[in-house]
Amino acid sequence: MFNLKNNKKAIAMVVILGTIVIVFVLAGAILVMSSSQSRLVHHQVSRIQGYYASMLGVNYAYRQLYTGAWLIPPAGGSDAYSICRNAGLGCTLVESNLPHTVSRVNISVTNCSTTSPSGISACISATAIYTYTPP
Repeated sequence: MFNLKNNKKAIAMVVILGTIVIVFVLAGAILVMSSSQSRLVHHQVSRIQGYYASMLGVNYAYRQLYTGAWLIPPAGGSDAYSICRNAGLGCTLVESNLPHTVSRVNISVTNCSTTSPSGISACISATAIYTYTPP
């Protein structure tokens, strides 16, 4: 029969193997957490880029309306415009400087009942279409 009291080498080996298993389990857990954090940060950056691309659309529409390049639609009407990363159907403007995650910014200009201080009575909304591709 095997006697653990007298065999110190066997006890040391069990302790070392247990320690190695614990280290590997902790290393795996840290690896999984850092990988998911990286994906989360990448997705958050894509959302922020989409937000600022839609703000670009609002500013672009405001400028076009202010300079008279676009006309305010008649009462109750609306017009739709698009800023695209690459040339395609229905694009008002092709802007290759859009972030790589943003493919299109859709702009909607509607006639509003209230008049702003600048004399333009239009409501502008913009939506960015972005894609998230995990690394």
